[in-house]
Amino acid sequence: MKQSKGNEAVKITAAYLGGEVKVPSSKSIGHRILICAALADGESCITGINMSKDIQATMEALSALGATILRGNASDSSTYIVRGIRREVNLKDPIIINCYESGSTLRFLLPVGLSISDKLTFIGEGRLIERPIDEYFPIFKACQINWNYSGQLPIDLEGYLKAGQYSLSGAVSSQYTTGMLLAAPLWHGDTEISIQGKMESQGYLDLTH
Repeated sequence: MKQSKGNEAVKITAAYLGGEVKVPSSKSIGHRILICAALADGESCITGINMSKDIQATMEALSALGATILRGNASDSSTYIVRGIRREVNLKDPIIINCYESGSTLRFLLPVGLSISDKLTFIGEGRLIERPIDEYFPIFKACQINWNYSGQLPIDLEGYLKAGQYSLSGAVSSQYTTGMLLAAPLWHGDTEISIQGKMESQGYLDLTH
């Protein structure tokens, strides 16, 4: 095929293109799968994790809560072995969890942490310290969890979350609902989570349940 380009003729020849493209893994899935593996019994092998500061924050937080996370292969930085949190182990109180700048780590692990330990302090860096977590406070109050919070991180918490009926707004971040969904299997009894209004981030919830 010839195509005129001004006074110059350009020849275009059909050709086969082939090769291999490695697609980066989803950070959203990475957070969730690491948390699920840490909450599961026994040992899990996870492949395809793309390391980032946010994923590192979740790994360190889960380790603080009692999980063991190891590189699965010295030559493969995307494979990790996760040994689940042993419920019978008494963790040192209070547990300090540094979320760095990861909003997912903070909002996912607030309910998860309060299902494992009754004394927690969450800290962060950068703009994360000002990110809102207000949706959780009615739930904390319902569970008689005490907190010390000045409107920005750190937040000190004392108490356990438990099974019950909870309501969350669909107009705010789905990270709150995701955190509750991840933690709910740890509670004794059935839990009902109702969403008020339209859920704006349904796709992220679909990743979780």
